[in-house]
Amino acid sequence: SEAGGYAEFLRKSRPEIFAEGRVVTSDGKDLGAHEGVAGFTVGQRRGIRISNNSGSPLYVLRVEPAENRVVVGRVDELLRKEVVLENVHWALPVERRMRVMAKIRYNMEAQPATLLRGEVPTIVFDEPVRAVTPGQIAVAYRGKTVAAGGTIAA
Repeated sequence: SEAGGYAEFLRKSRPEIFAEGRVVTSDGKDLGAHEGVAGFTVGQRRGIRISNNSGSPLYVLRVEPAENRVVVGRVDELLRKEVVLENVHWALPVERRMRVMAKIRYNMEAQPATLLRGEVPTIVFDEPVRAVTPGQIAVAYRGKTVAAGGTIAA
């Protein structure tokens, strides 16, 4: 199957992402082992297979392949208003700031935000957005026109 081909390709090309590692809370408490960072995505709730004893559900906050670590926490820890961008493509001239609609995942509905050009290009959402994932693409729109797009920085 195609999915098996993908998993097989990853196992051969990146075996380290299938190595056992640690699941920790955002404040560093060790909760146990995982069977490889390949099985986790930011925002994931199901399949973590570890409890924090407080009864509140755990969500993946960060996946840290270099440390072979998965960081988990409460749902409110997934929320961010500011999204820092790198490798930005400026499609419209932006002096300092521009009101935009922006999205951090292709399948999310665009949300009102301010695009800041500065030394550190940033999208500041009016309301916090969930599961900001480094390495994913964020896009800001002015009407139906793309104003800028870039990679979400770590």
